[in-house]
Amino acid sequence: MKKVISGLVLAAAMVFAAQTALAQPRFGVKAALSVSSLDYENMTLSREPELLTSFVVGGVMEAPLNDMFSLGVGLEFAGKGAKQTVSSGLGNVTVVSNPIYLQVPVLLYFNTGNFRIGAGAYGAYGVAGSVSQSNSGTSISNDIKFGSTDKDTFAPIDAGMSIELGFKISDFRVIGFINKGYMNIIPADQVDGEESVNNFAMGIGLSYMF
Repeated sequence: MKKVISGLVLAAAMVFAAQTALAQPRFGVKAALSVSSLDYENMTLSREPELLTSFVVGGVMEAPLNDMFSLGVGLEFAGKGAKQTVSSGLGNVTVVSNPIYLQVPVLLYFNTGNFRIGAGAYGAYGVAGSVSQSNSGTSISNDIKFGSTDKDTFAPIDAGMSIELGFKISDFRVIGFINKGYMNIIPADQVDGEESVNNFAMGIGLSYMF
């Protein structure tokens, strides 16, 4: 799956590079409200993670390929993570993980009238974020550390598939999206067996093209 995602991003980038020589790209800005969660595989949880409200903000670039298809590339900050309740000797502890990634989505759009649907892939690198724990009115927050050791919180690299639906109103784009991660974000030194944790996010937003 990782090779497939890498191949999709590379192929889209090559097509984009070829087409921008023939078509004038447009640039814009994007802001979205999202909800995110963490998907656990081969792990036993006392309770399933809850959705966490987050955000996406950044820049976008679009290049038409023909009358029906266009290619979009973004550079954005995307918040992800989840809210979880775990049991401990002190009772239930609420843990909120909110990593922030610098993300590059690459999507191929099919346009018909003012409607559009896009599909592609994204790659992301963790740059900031925090993990907070609260219990009985007491809260502790720590910065997220990205890396591969036992002392790190998450692995730094995330990548996955992206789907987007949109409606064009003049220079504005009303969008809805789903991002499904396929990279294991558990630091490598902490992986013991087949367990993995993947990012998931969906949201609605607005972009404006200059």
